[in-house]
Amino acid sequence: MSAPRVRADNQNIALYRGDDYTWEFTITNSAGTAQDYSSASAVKMSIWDQEDGSETWSQSATDAAGGNDWANGVLAFTIADTDSDDIHRDQVYDVQVTDSSGLKITVAYGSVRVVKDLTA
Repeated sequence: MSAPRVRADNQNIALYRGDDYTWEFTITNSAGTAQDYSSASAVKMSIWDQEDGSETWSQSATDAAGGNDWANGVLAFTIADTDSDDIHRDQVYDVQVTDSSGLKITVAYGSVRVVKDLTA
């Protein structure tokens, strides 16, 4: 029997332009249990203007900070209002984990729907 595997999860998200926002992803494996990333060397979320386009925002996560709990598969990222205010149209994103051997695994991806904040 092979070890449980993680497949990239397509999750579309919303971003209200000009707001502070936190995205939290809980990654589970094919056995339905939390994927342990405690030995990961890097975890990063990037937003791009389009596939194969330009990166418009990115953040590297730190275990045990900002809601991150890598041993329990929880990956969290926060975009500040000043950064989200610079994103003016729908985008795409991904979350990538680099393991201790340097192997990169995309664990979440999808579209980012950008909604203009109406209240100044």
